[in-house]
Amino acid sequence: MAKYYIRNKGKVYGPAEENKINGQIKSGFFEANCYLSADQQNWIPANQVLTAARVVHLASTPQTSASSAQSNVNDANQFFPPPASTPLPQFNGGIPLTPDMISTPMTSVAKKKNNDAFFAIMFAAITVLFLIAGALLVYDKFFNESAGGNFAEVCNDYQNAVGVVTVVLEDSDGKLLTEVLGQKLNEPEIPIGTAFAIAGNRFATNCHVAYGVKDTKESQADMILRKIIFAAAVNSGVKTDSELKRFIENNKSEIIQLGKDLKAKIRVRRVEIRLAHSNGKALRVTGVQIHPRYSANSNEFKNSEFDVAILHTSETIQKYCQLADKETLYRLKVGQEIAYIGFPMEGLLDNGNLNLSNPEATYKNGSINKITDFNNVHSQNPDENKSIIHSIPTVGGASGSPVFLANGKVVAIVWGGNHNRGSSGRIASAAQHNMAVRIDSLDIVVKEDIIDIRKWIGDKK
Repeated sequence: MAKYYIRNKGKVYGPAEENKINGQIKSGFFEANCYLSADQQNWIPANQVLTAARVVHLASTPQTSASSAQSNVNDANQFFPPPASTPLPQFNGGIPLTPDMISTPMTSVAKKKNNDAFFAIMFAAITVLFLIAGALLVYDKFFNESAGGNFAEVCNDYQNAVGVVTVVLEDSDGKLLTEVLGQKLNEPEIPIGTAFAIAGNRFATNCHVAYGVKDTKESQADMILRKIIFAAAVNSGVKTDSELKRFIENNKSEIIQLGKDLKAKIRVRRVEIRLAHSNGKALRVTGVQIHPRYSANSNEFKNSEFDVAILHTSETIQKYCQLADKETLYRLKVGQEIAYIGFPMEGLLDNGNLNLSNPEATYKNGSINKITDFNNVHSQNPDENKSIIHSIPTVGGASGSPVFLANGKVVAIVWGGNHNRGSSGRIASAAQHNMAVRIDSLDIVVKEDIIDIRKWIGDKK
């Protein structure tokens, strides 16, 4: 069956068999006045060619004689020359007519428009889905403060911004304090708690850590005094608690004088913050700022709300922790993952394997158990919900550690933990119901006067 090229609306298709062309014209794919050509040179209206072609087709049926069929073919050739036996060269402007264009019935141009509308709707739907996905990512980044990082990276990044607060003692001759009145000290360097940098030379910690620095000299003198009294009582034959009480009462004046002598022989050489992960780098503490509502002599529970302080150092460092803004603090929620790095020591072997010459901070993680004010009530005013109860294991020495989210933002300061009383001292409770104060409690502290560290510890040196 002869094949022809079709020219329709300025475009050239084909080649295709005439019965296919005729079918496409009937379906509306080609206009009725399109043109056909066997060589893309001579073009004849399709209605003339296809009329002749139908005569050829009918003449070739069994009911028509061979001579009549040949005559009809000759008539057809008058309208349109038969195609050459060899394939014609492809016309440069031609658009090949693919099999599916020829064999698949086309109902109308309207069907094509319907398909276009369908694909337009699909494209719009996919675009909307991408926009929603993008919006969720933006929300997760900016509103879910646990996103955008991980605790391992933060822990590694903050090592140089966290340190152990240490008091170095000396005797009245200016030598490192190793013994007093025959009683040996374990070390002349006494670790107190944790502090972390919030600016180049400012370190956040607890008020009770700052008071621990203030009281170190007296606490060490009291410890040595108790050792001396106990040894003297044993040498005197004391065996029971009641006998020990009588011994102390009978020697009260001598014990009081001995205490004064001990305190006179113990002085603070310096107070330092020894940075973690820094090969023993020590920053000398020169001043302290205390929350104005914290009192070391008060038994009020609400003191914990104000248990925040700032230590100042003579040297400035480049690395410090990033504090969360108010919006982040107000969005904190129960179940949110948190962590801290610091120096837990109480009840741990060798003070938690603490090496004061080259300290390494300990990482611990958990989640927020409860967020309330300090009356244990979740206030409708988010500014008052500064008590963060958490599940991070906490013992003495961790006081002052920064509590942070996975993105590194510091949201609170560790100040205490629940403990059980044992024969050997305090034992951390398995309930993991521990306490931190929200970081914005520091806002009032930065406005306080800076107290010289020597005046703070009562040492005239």
